[in-house]
Amino acid sequence: MSQHTNLPPDDLSFGEPDEVTASQSETYLASPYPVWLLTPFGRIIAANLLAQWFWEVRELSDLFGFTAFDIFSKNRSRIPKEKNNEFFRKKIPVFKRLSPDNKRLSTLFLEYVENDPILRKIYDEAKYIPDETWESKRVWKYPLLIKPPVGTKSDELLKLQVTVYRLTPNNEFLGVYKPDPSSLITRSLMAQKYQQAMTIADMIEYVQYERREDRGGEGIVQKEGGIQLTEPEATRKVYAALENRTYSWRTLPSISRESEIAPEEVSTIIDNLGERGLIVEANRRNRETKEMVTVYKTKERYEKEEPKLNRFLSALANVIK
Repeated sequence: MSQHTNLPPDDLSFGEPDEVTASQSETYLASPYPVWLLTPFGRIIAANLLAQWFWEVRELSDLFGFTAFDIFSKNRSRIPKEKNNEFFRKKIPVFKRLSPDNKRLSTLFLEYVENDPILRKIYDEAKYIPDETWESKRVWKYPLLIKPPVGTKSDELLKLQVTVYRLTPNNEFLGVYKPDPSSLITRSLMAQKYQQAMTIADMIEYVQYERREDRGGEGIVQKEGGIQLTEPEATRKVYAALENRTYSWRTLPSISRESEIAPEEVSTIIDNLGERGLIVEANRRNRETKEMVTVYKTKERYEKEEPKLNRFLSALANVIK
């Protein structure tokens, strides 16, 4: 039996909390087992082809727009309650924690829980996860036993070790469904399906993201252009400060100090560069004051230095302008 199955069912965290960043999650998404990425409210925004097979959807994009709780509900007949006590005792408190912030998190899951006496009892008894616990314990694990997808020759339950991470800094969820080492059928099926996915990798991307147009037009405005030597001296100084590799992102006051240009003029230049699509703007939390501040970077640096997933999440959160 794996170590995490010995934990008390109501223990949200597993060991010391790991810190996983959005850029690191790209590695997980490329893994040879089902992985999906969720918004802070549980909506699916990225997944790999094994998740498509595992959750029985015709196309990977059929997962997008739904929450993980919706998918669990649609697969309720595959997840026997009597064998997944820990799964429900960890999922339901998370659902209750997220629900006050999003009343329509998943009507499917809520109806499923309310209409099942066993799950309703867990729901009624589940304690609200306090802020301190929610913020400090950012990873939890549980076993999952689930009937194999349709078309699988064996009817033996698949056995997985699931790890859920809350990513830094924006609190997205990353769900990783690894085969339990003790389950030969699970390991064999995963390996077989991964090999099949690799044979079509040149035609269908293994990892896919929700399309920007499906998010209501959120995203980074893409424009052509570049800084020229003929630009005014003040503009070139501001741009040079933004290109300073000593810093990842620059605040307006720091640009003003380095360029020796008044903050008001820097702000005007920044606005002009932004309108031309030469810089990106984001909101970041100051480590010392804990306050949100606006920071800037040239678009060229942003596209070179920021991992694709970071850019995707920033666009999704509408923090890049």
